[in-house]
Amino acid sequence: MINSPIQIGRILSVASVAMFAPGYTAQAEPLVVESAFVRLNEDVEVPARQAGALAEIAIQEGATVERGQLLGIIDDRDAKLEVERADAAFRIADRQAEDRSQVIFAKSAMESAERELQRAQRAREAVPGSVSQSEIERLAIEMERREAEFKRLEQEHAVARLTAKLRQSELSQAKLRLELTQIDSPLGGTVVELYKHAGEWVEPGQPVARVLQMDPIRVEGFVPHAQIPEAGLRNWTVRVDSNETGEKLSDSGRIAFVDPEIEPTTGQVRIRAEIENPAYRIKPGRRVRLVIAPPETEADEEPSTGQGE
Repeated sequence: MINSPIQIGRILSVASVAMFAPGYTAQAEPLVVESAFVRLNEDVEVPARQAGALAEIAIQEGATVERGQLLGIIDDRDAKLEVERADAAFRIADRQAEDRSQVIFAKSAMESAERELQRAQRAREAVPGSVSQSEIERLAIEMERREAEFKRLEQEHAVARLTAKLRQSELSQAKLRLELTQIDSPLGGTVVELYKHAGEWVEPGQPVARVLQMDPIRVEGFVPHAQIPEAGLRNWTVRVDSNETGEKLSDSGRIAFVDPEIEPTTGQVRIRAEIENPAYRIKPGRRVRLVIAPPETEADEEPSTGQGE
């Protein structure tokens, strides 16, 4: 037992030295929200993107779906035919744009006519009267005709290239219209409601199904602003317990948001945690206990005792 004032003084002295020694930091206390509210992370009504009759609903209420998973299909027969027509038109235009045979032939004919005119002009200069003026004029007109033909075919080929690009764009649009007949889930979650069934008509923007994202899930509550450290709550661990039984529901989460605005009447701030919820144990709408603990540091660990000191 420690009864002596000297012993007590020694203990207090050692404690004081430890508190004010370099590297000592006071351990922050966990923040506890006794009645935090569970909210959905995402709640989406998935719409039709194109008008038409629903050919198929690929899921049932209660089904778990992945992001991008097919929920339903609008009658796509016309859209598929449009893709086939646009694809054929693009292939024809593309082949026409690739074919330069007429341009090459016209260029060769133009160059040949130019050479023939030059030969006639040189011959006339070498031997006056050997080539008549009318022949020179005929050859010049022929060369000009060949040059005009070459330029016309070059222009037609340029138009053919642009036409191929236009047909390619039309093919892309047809494929997009076909893609819009599919109704895909924008997120992973649970289908909780179907608004339409196979055979019913839908318009663009009309909801077909409702999907809830249950993992991760949000937990929100209020904590006193004075208890939040200056460094914030980054890297603090998050645990969710049942209010009714005290059972741990999850210890995998993070602080996603701390409201910068302080409630003037209570001095509290709203916080939001994102909690991993793969088994869907934490249901939206319930109240839970949220425990936010500071990260462990080396100073929190028990010091090792050296041998032979």
